[in-house]
Amino acid sequence: MSRTLALGIDVGTSTTKAAVFDLDDPVAPLTIAGAPSAVEHPRPGWSEADPVKVFDTVFDCVRSAISGLGPVGRSPSDVVSIGISGTACGSWLIEADGALVRPAILWNDSRAAHVVDEWRRVGITDQLFDLSGNVPFPGYTLPVLAWLRGEEPQSIRRARATLCCKDWLRFNLTGVVATDESDASYFPFNISQRSWDEQIMQLCGVDDLRGLLPPIAAASDIQPLLPAIAREWGLQPDVSVAVGATDIVAGLVGGGALSDGDALTILGTSANSSVVTDRPEFSPRNLGIMAAGPGRCWARTMINTSGSTTLDWSASLLGLHSPSELEALALDGSGQTDRPVLVPYLAGAGTVSPRYDPLARGSLVGLRSQHTRADIARAAIEGLAFSVVDSYKTMTRPVVELTAIGGAARSNILLQSIANALEATVHRPVASEFGARGVALLSGAASGHYSAAEFVNAAKRVQRDITFFPNADAPAAKEQYGIFQKARGHVDGIGAMW
Repeated sequence: MSRTLALGIDVGTSTTKAAVFDLDDPVAPLTIAGAPSAVEHPRPGWSEADPVKVFDTVFDCVRSAISGLGPVGRSPSDVVSIGISGTACGSWLIEADGALVRPAILWNDSRAAHVVDEWRRVGITDQLFDLSGNVPFPGYTLPVLAWLRGEEPQSIRRARATLCCKDWLRFNLTGVVATDESDASYFPFNISQRSWDEQIMQLCGVDDLRGLLPPIAAASDIQPLLPAIAREWGLQPDVSVAVGATDIVAGLVGGGALSDGDALTILGTSANSSVVTDRPEFSPRNLGIMAAGPGRCWARTMINTSGSTTLDWSASLLGLHSPSELEALALDGSGQTDRPVLVPYLAGAGTVSPRYDPLARGSLVGLRSQHTRADIARAAIEGLAFSVVDSYKTMTRPVVELTAIGGAARSNILLQSIANALEATVHRPVASEFGARGVALLSGAASGHYSAAEFVNAAKRVQRDITFFPNADAPAAKEQYGIFQKARGHVDGIGAMW
């Protein structure tokens, strides 16, 4: 059998996954292995990871995924390429010899909030948005670097480069320091030119740290897997490692959203709702984020930083063990229209859509004595759905059709609520591990398995599970969404959020 397998590695905030795909038939993974991601919170508002633990988790997941190839009639020797995705932003500092400087600072860390607040006060964030299409929040790399220079100058003095998660992993697999355009987008960089920008560095007051930015490699860049690791995993010595992509872009590729106007929501730890464009779009101004995608496409994204976390927290609060139990409880509700609403701004980073506010808080509004646990369960699921609707309604392009992926997309109530309130068609694919699928496909293109057209066709081979259309409950859902808008926007004084 020919060598047609690609390994996709996807390191999320909650879970790390490794999955193997057949590039000739990449609809679903052949094998999957996963483990909880190692995230630590040494101080309130801080979010860090021990990079060694991260690599060890990846190493074990890959070994497990590869060992599962025998039962499906394939061999580790069939693997030809590796793609990596990981959480964006933050800072994974390394020294000149590759040693770690300190624990990695993650995207949802808020220690640099005062840096971003000062930038906003003096108008720097406006200028940054006009160049990068990104509203910076505290976990972005440049604010983190500014914080490190002020609070940990010894770390900056020792550092050779600041990397993102997947770049650090690739460095350990190949010995090469580099990033790609999608991760560089969230440092941020010049989104139109798709390159580092001296003006941005100067605006942020970190131009003296320009030497820490890694080279930006082309999507076609491949590097050989280090021989020792190839032997450990039982792979051939000529396996190549592609430059990979940041988590949002990897999910878009894996979900088949590559054409102008395609819309996709990733319902992971955060809820990321994106529209693919064929040119940079800066409207609405000073809201949302943007990344360079493969080829000449861009991803305009709005985010609720509490995605599946909303369901996990709500389930725990109600004495349940999982979001699936939350769904079952919600189905037991009375169906009354006079229901409470949850504004799910539960993450410590606040929210960036439909308005940037690092201090935003969640709120359960409209409670009455007749409401039950089932009504609250329903409010939690609908609240997450309405935050997704908020994201799409904030953008200038109307969305009439979208794909939903990620763990929380398993909720039928959630996706039907999105369809009803947005008046859009929502597709849920059959398969899973779309981030790993995206970078596996990108590695196939980089290694020469696909032409540009073949890559797009392969990415769009996504089998649908269920399609949700606006139904007879849509008017009630729109009314409930209106109550949600009041609750999160302090209209009429209800549940003031800002």
